[in-house]
Amino acid sequence: MKPTIKIIAAYAGVSRGVVDRVLHGRPNVNPEKRRRVEAALRDLDYTPDRAARALALKNKGMKIAVVMPVWSGSFG
Repeated sequence: MKPTIKIIAAYAGVSRGVVDRVLHGRPNVNPEKRRRVEAALRDLDYTPDRAARALALKNKGMKIAVVMPVWSGSFG
């Protein structure tokens, strides 16, 4: 069974939020807790689930912007 954030958090003795911040490289994590989470990731042989990542990104809409100049002249 692949380790989940919940399992990793329990193993490291931290909250799921701390595990999430470490996994995504976010700041504001106590260095000791970061070390424990990183050790848990190694011990539990954690690898990100590509299918879950693809599903998470699928729901994010793509935004396209078009910038057009204001044209007040005429052609010809």
